[in-house]
Amino acid sequence: MPEPFERGSVEWDMFTIYFNLCKKYWKPQDSDEYWDGLIADFNMLYDPKFQPFGRELARIFVTYIEKKFKEEKENAET
Repeated sequence: MPEPFERGSVEWDMFTIYFNLCKKYWKPQDSDEYWDGLIADFNMLYDPKFQPFGRELARIFVTYIEKKFKEEKENAET
């Protein structure tokens, strides 16, 4: 089966960046360093060459991680 995206294409680059960032930030942490890094790193997907899809990938991931963090924090307090 052929690869869905050609290596080196804009789509390949975007999904490679996205996957690596997901691995890096999958487990939310209660520190400014974590959240500042997450926002700064996901801004890479706001590059005009990745639009509009990159922006939406970043938005969805950050929203999910925020929700996950809040739920984990609430569960830890109960």
